[in-house]
Amino acid sequence: MTSFAFSDLALSRRLERAEAAANASFVEARSRSSPAVGATWIDVDGTWAMFDGVGSPLTQTFGFGLFSAPLDDQLDTLEQFFVSRNSRVLHEVSPLADPSTLAMLGVRGYAPVELASVMHQPIDSTSAGASDRAVHIRVATADELSDWAALLAGASTMPEFRGRGAQNALLQARIAYAATNGCDLAQIVAQPGSASQ
Repeated sequence: MTSFAFSDLALSRRLERAEAAANASFVEARSRSSPAVGATWIDVDGTWAMFDGVGSPLTQTFGFGLFSAPLDDQLDTLEQFFVSRNSRVLHEVSPLADPSTLAMLGVRGYAPVELASVMHQPIDSTSAGASDRAVHIRVATADELSDWAALLAGASTMPEFRGRGAQNALLQARIAYAATNGCDLAQIVAQPGSASQ
């Protein structure tokens, strides 16, 4: 049985930074492939603010209040980053963020818009379970790189193909691939209580 790491501040910071780093790479790729979008990101005292275009799910902050206690000038800088790009200001906030974070956001008129469960587990070469052999999963080849040069997130299965094991097969293949390439921790984010969770 796989053991689970205690969800402390260090682990929360690691998971948040991993997600932020992946999103920063995506934003940098978008900046190169579609310069007109104006995709960019900044680091403000440990909080990474991403702009991937107005309305993009990546246009938000990561780590706010998690790497340092939030200060008014820090929040001013983050808000200006988004407002100057005609974008809403959205913050992803960990439950382990500095306790002053929620109070500061409340004073400024922010309100929660969604909750997400962040699940994780250590992985090794034995972590991947069996998957449905009827579903074929393979690693993209070098000549397909431009087709797949995007963050693999928001995975879903078309309704008529649900219940056939595609999601499970994809997850098991990703875990096996990660383990053979030196990764030691898997993370997934889902809506609380959802089928995905």
